[in-house]
Amino acid sequence: MIKAEKIAPPAEILICAPDPAPPPALASVPQSADADYMLVLWAAWSDCSDKLARVRAFVSP
Repeated sequence: MIKAEKIAPPAEILICAPDPAPPPALASVPQSADADYMLVLWAAWSDCSDKLARVRAFVSP
């Protein structure tokens, strides 16, 4: 008899890094704050994208 087992992907690849809070929109904030925000935002997207790719690889035949 063949027995099927449900296998779940690892929990750490099911949770994405949160989006960062946007920097304040004040004239006194340097442009580097915007650049830093964009880098952290990109890193959060990359984290989630990489994890989703790992989930796809995990569940694909």
